[in-house]
Amino acid sequence: SSATGSKKKFDHSIATHLGLRVLNKCCPEDRWRVGVFLTTLLCHSMPLNALRFMAPLHSSFLVAFLILGLKCICAETNVTGQEAISIAKHLIEQQNRLMTEQKVLLERLEGVQAAAKEHTCKTEPEDDPNDDGFPYVSLSVILVGCGWLFKFAYMEYRVYTTKLTTEAEQEQQAQSNIDIGEFLQYRLDYYFSVTQWAKPILLLTVTFLLIFVSSIATVVFLGDNISAAAWKSWTYVADPGTHADTDGTLGRIIAFGTTIGGMLVFALMIGVISDSIGEKVDDLKKGKSKVIEARHTLVLGWSEKGLAILRQIALANESEGGRPIVVLCEESKEEMEEMLRAAESSKDDGLKLHGSRVVFRSGNPLAEHDLIKVSAHKARAIIALSPDGLEPDAADSRMVRQVLSLQKIKQTGDGLSGHIVVELQDVDNKALVQMVGKEDVEVIVSHDLIGRMMLLSARSPWLATVLDDLMGFDGSEFYLKEWPQLVGKCFGSILYRFDNAVPVGIKVSKTSRIVLNPPDDMVLQDGDAVLVLAEDDDSYDLNDHDISDYEGTRPESDVIQRKEAEKPPERLLFCGWRRDMADMICELDYDVPPKSELWLFNKVPMEERAVKLLDKGNKSQLKLKNITMKHVVGNPVIRRELLSLVEVSDGNNKDVDGFEIGERTGRREVLNYFTSILILSDCRFVLILSQNAWSIIVLSILLVLIHFLHSLTLFLSLFPPQPYR
Repeated sequence: SSATGSKKKFDHSIATHLGLRVLNKCCPEDRWRVGVFLTTLLCHSMPLNALRFMAPLHSSFLVAFLILGLKCICAETNVTGQEAISIAKHLIEQQNRLMTEQKVLLERLEGVQAAAKEHTCKTEPEDDPNDDGFPYVSLSVILVGCGWLFKFAYMEYRVYTTKLTTEAEQEQQAQSNIDIGEFLQYRLDYYFSVTQWAKPILLLTVTFLLIFVSSIATVVFLGDNISAAAWKSWTYVADPGTHADTDGTLGRIIAFGTTIGGMLVFALMIGVISDSIGEKVDDLKKGKSKVIEARHTLVLGWSEKGLAILRQIALANESEGGRPIVVLCEESKEEMEEMLRAAESSKDDGLKLHGSRVVFRSGNPLAEHDLIKVSAHKARAIIALSPDGLEPDAADSRMVRQVLSLQKIKQTGDGLSGHIVVELQDVDNKALVQMVGKEDVEVIVSHDLIGRMMLLSARSPWLATVLDDLMGFDGSEFYLKEWPQLVGKCFGSILYRFDNAVPVGIKVSKTSRIVLNPPDDMVLQDGDAVLVLAEDDDSYDLNDHDISDYEGTRPESDVIQRKEAEKPPERLLFCGWRRDMADMICELDYDVPPKSELWLFNKVPMEERAVKLLDKGNKSQLKLKNITMKHVVGNPVIRRELLSLVEVSDGNNKDVDGFEIGERTGRREVLNYFTSILILSDCRFVLILSQNAWSIIVLSILLVLIHFLHSLTLFLSLFPPQPYR
């Protein structure tokens, strides 16, 4: 009865009769168990406080089962019937008492609930659908919106009439024929292009007009007040399901139209939000976000030397656990990151960053706002790379603009905290950049520097290996550092003050010049820095040793003066042509012994060589003291021309030898004649396709090696610089 929710009352005698029949069907051994089970189930296994809530269970049903259990117990335990009836009466009285308590508790609970409901009604009264709410606020919002729209429409009308008048005056007509639809489309396009808030403002305007029209229709046709009508219209726009409870034909028509308009407005709003998020994600992919870094290395521009520079910067920062490296260039951020991943995953000498992080940003390195975007004012070092694919003068003029942009940032805001290194292509433009950058900029003319290193290596075998080890951060390299403890000391007395470093020079603070191998009596002044050769900037430190500790092992003079023997003349062969050939020849003329010969073997005709050596009139005529130039016109990659070099005349000694310019003199030489051979990359191919220049270099090397019969010094000009051997 309790399980099915039935409220029927069971007769006491029928229930008792059914219970007795069940017990009679049981065997004598089971009667005791069934009786105890029924009695325990109804009385003992259930707590007394639970009996208060057993309202569906009628008392007669409970009494029937109690009597059944008691009779079974009496049959087995020899208890008299009178005692069993007294026990049952006692239990029934206890049940009645519990039910009375239950009724009292239920009445008290209903009273508490009624009091709580009354209190809630007093504190929070129900909203009246016809309540005016805040009519003045709604009316104020409507008036402000209408006033703004009227002002905007009036301004646009004035623009339209002005254009009509102007066009009529220009065409000398009485009236112009500007279509109103085209004018509105033009003005919308104008606002969309000048401000990013045009789309949100347009959506808000459409939403306001929709609510305004719906509110006016509700007030006119349904008789609601303005506040309730405005709120209803807003709910129709914001929630399409609100119009389902509207009554009346006119009300449903107004609600349906407003809901359709609201759905369109919210669909457009979702589209605008989606486009804004998509544009922001695209900007992040393109590298247009600001770099939040400090004390980082900033690389401006990109060239074929970029990966090699990243490798060296990562090696330099390895002792610090890696530092951020920021690259700002005009290339796409996705392409740069893909190139970096390919370099890192390369199986052949892959790029290792050693804990450093490379951050690419796409932008113009010459623009001030792009420099601020990459935190140029917080960088500890700035490297400006010369662009590839431009003429030297055009590339250097771009570097001058780069220095001017950095100087402008220095003069405004927080200034620049890092050192600036600028790469140039022509040594003649070095003075101009130094004048613009002053002491903050260090200029490196890569083309001129490589040429000087080639000449030194040509005259000193295996010097290129030493320079290659010193110029990189893999191994030992040069470091500059100030030591206040050494101020007032002579350079000769500090030679043994470093355990893991070798002092090689001093940077003078007054002139900002570095003196290599200074005299022993040169005194360090305040602000001077010591140039040492060490493994890393934190691998050496100052010790307490004194020069007197090494007096027994150190000779009296570090430099042994002896008369230098007279050197024999040198014979050098240049295969190929460089843009700065005149500078290389002048530099070589200072170092070689007198009566040395320089043979130029390339495909440049003799009529053009004189013009190229003068750099289109920018350089003066070569005045050589120790070198005699010989010219050979031919292709260095053709074997027969390389084996036998035929001299041609330059026409300068026509009165003496009688040879015209470009005419063969009859002199022939072979490779064994030369003491040094330099293979130069042809700059004409480098600007077009660098792989062609590399192919020419490799083929020339192979041809020289095949026919190399005696010990010669062979060097390779790497242009553009690459980690090839």
